[in-house]
Amino acid sequence: VKFLARVAREPSQVLRYDRGGPPLWHGSHGRPPRGDWPPKCPACGAARDFEFQVMPQLLHFFRMEARNDASADLDFATIAVYTCSASCGTGGTEVAYVQPPATDAA
Repeated sequence: VKFLARVAREPSQVLRYDRGGPPLWHGSHGRPPRGDWPPKCPACGAARDFEFQVMPQLLHFFRMEARNDASADLDFATIAVYTCSASCGTGGTEVAYVQPPATDAA
């Protein structure tokens, strides 16, 4: 409900930026494990902060509903991207977590 209420404010939003804030999860299914996510930056050892997320509305712009290509299996609830809190600038400091779409059983 929280996800849908937030998305209703700007239904066409495909990126949500909130550096240091929490990601907006699409329900309780498929969230990352508590305690060990996100992993620390491998370059400098600093914690990673949430920076932005890719919203599922992006799929509409890809027109996935019109495609019948089974090899184009692109579906997600949200993609949360975390970056180095120290902004060390070394390559590989970003990491993303893909929350899968809810199943009928979820």
